[in-house]
Amino acid sequence: MRDIALCDLINCRIVSYANPAPNRDKEIVGSINIDFAEFQAVTGIIAMTVNRRGAIVGILATTLIASTRFSSAKPLPGIHVTQGRGCGCCAAWTKILVRAGFPITEDNLLPADLIMLKTKLGVPTKLVSCHTAMVEGYVIEGHVPPKEIKRLIREKPKILGLAVAGMPYGSPGMGPQNDREAYEVVSFKEDGSQEVFASYEAAAQ
Repeated sequence: MRDIALCDLINCRIVSYANPAPNRDKEIVGSINIDFAEFQAVTGIIAMTVNRRGAIVGILATTLIASTRFSSAKPLPGIHVTQGRGCGCCAAWTKILVRAGFPITEDNLLPADLIMLKTKLGVPTKLVSCHTAMVEGYVIEGHVPPKEIKRLIREKPKILGLAVAGMPYGSPGMGPQNDREAYEVVSFKEDGSQEVFASYEAAAQ
């Protein structure tokens, strides 16, 4: 009797097949069970074959080809950005979001209308910046880095939103990182309470 062990990469399990045909010195057995609703394209077989003496004689093939959907997280949610007319740093921040993979829609308001929107959404006065965005029910105020928005979406804290107060130089859309001044990303809740969500040190000079 000899066993042929197949490593199923997708389900991380070992399946044993006993008593193959006696006239075969080598045999490749098995396949990978793939859920095509989750993966668009996956191909690959790993097999370890055992000869009649019980020694492992080789691994024939290891190929795994996946689509972008398989190798990365699910698509990022869309962000709706509301900004003042002709705001250059708002446009620069939006471009950074697009490069980070966020689908973007935009709306331009007059200054008075933009202030009213911030008040309606519960942005604390001390955290006000130039633009206001919404993503999955969260408020994003000012030049919040894309990675902090991704963290927000991933962790889903019970807060109203995130803000970078004012327009710190070197924050996303506000100039080069190598001249960055220190700033904080602050989370805020409906009751007005605030906490530091992330801190960015000033760039080394």
